[in-house]
Amino acid sequence: MIKRAGCWANVIQPITGFLSIHLRAKIFEPAPEIKDTGYGVNRTTSSYEYGAIQLLEGSKIKNLSSLAHHQIGISLAVSVHCGGGGGVDYTRADFPSDFVFGAGTTAYQVEGAANEDGRTPSVWDTYVHAASNIEDVINYLYEIIKRALFLAVHVITDSHAKMSGYSYGATGDVTCDQYHKYKAVQRGLIGIGMFLFGYFPMTNSEEDLTAFQRAKDFMHGWILHPLVFGDYPSIMKKIVGTRLPVFTDDESQLVTGSGDFIGVIHYFTLGVKDNSSTWDQEERDIYGDMGVESIFGNANDSTDWSHNPKGLEGGLQQLKEAYGNIPIYIYENGLMTPRNSSLEDTNRVEYLHGLIGAVLNALRNGSDVRGYFVWSFMDVLELLDGLRSGFGLYYVDLDDPNLRRYPKLSAHWYSQFLKGGSADPVNIKPKLLTSI
Repeated sequence: MIKRAGCWANVIQPITGFLSIHLRAKIFEPAPEIKDTGYGVNRTTSSYEYGAIQLLEGSKIKNLSSLAHHQIGISLAVSVHCGGGGGVDYTRADFPSDFVFGAGTTAYQVEGAANEDGRTPSVWDTYVHAASNIEDVINYLYEIIKRALFLAVHVITDSHAKMSGYSYGATGDVTCDQYHKYKAVQRGLIGIGMFLFGYFPMTNSEEDLTAFQRAKDFMHGWILHPLVFGDYPSIMKKIVGTRLPVFTDDESQLVTGSGDFIGVIHYFTLGVKDNSSTWDQEERDIYGDMGVESIFGNANDSTDWSHNPKGLEGGLQQLKEAYGNIPIYIYENGLMTPRNSSLEDTNRVEYLHGLIGAVLNALRNGSDVRGYFVWSFMDVLELLDGLRSGFGLYYVDLDDPNLRRYPKLSAHWYSQFLKGGSADPVNIKPKLLTSI
């Protein structure tokens, strides 16, 4: 259920899909100063203030403490409904006129027909058909990536910097030169994609607070720290050691400031606990290096917090405070449901309402967010779950020879919102669900 946006996401997503997470939140407000301490944030303040979110029935949050402060989290106001990050009722007009909305798919997850009209099998076609089930594919990907992940991300980061850093002339890299050509002609922008988790420490213990920062350094700073400061976070270099590639002086200079924007992929809010005992292992993967335990909420429980809108809002705030106000596009955000569930997907409507409201709150708090794209426009072949689940605004009937598509309630809601109507879920009525 983790998706892709940009080359780096294609490398990291199979691993991030294995994170395990739960709900309880301790939330902190960031300080405004940006200073590289090796952690991506200024950590000069030593005191912590602790606050708990008490989850009550029916997805309502009450008794929400107003908190301050350390420079590694977010502040929350009082009594919020999970479904309304930007207030219960907002409209398209509340966003800047040049803010971009959309819905995404990827060609290799929808097109099929690998042997039609001159098309040949892609890498995706090959590895999907090489295994008897999706679990085999996932395990295969995990083993490959576990062995070469740090090197792969380093190469992609370096390639991204080369694409962004030259404005003219040939580099000898065909892909890079094509980017230069069209960036110069079309005045385009070049960005890089990353997963953004809404991290919160499970307790206010020093161990969990340190693990909270470590999780962000590994999962967010791994990409953003080089783009802003020219090197990996100090804690990564210390823990990973010689397995982490080193930027040369030239590479560091090239990568610094190389991102025109960040493409954010957000699905979950994660609770974090210290698990640094994994450092005793002789062979470690990325999770062993990170040394944290991440805990999901229970999607079947009314107190589930993994989809809390405040996770995205807080994550955007953290990026702004730690790495400067880099322009951001939300590449992917959506809710997974069983593929053959109801077309009246009120849970998806409520989820999207809350998360778009969270983006609105982040904008009002100064984050330079410029676009939001729902994942996905229609149900697709999911990387980690095949055809068993879907994120789509449109349902695809796989039993129909013509693969008829049916708009879900969420498609009507999103369309109504984009046309200027109210975003309040109570204002969307189930409509006649016909195929297109």
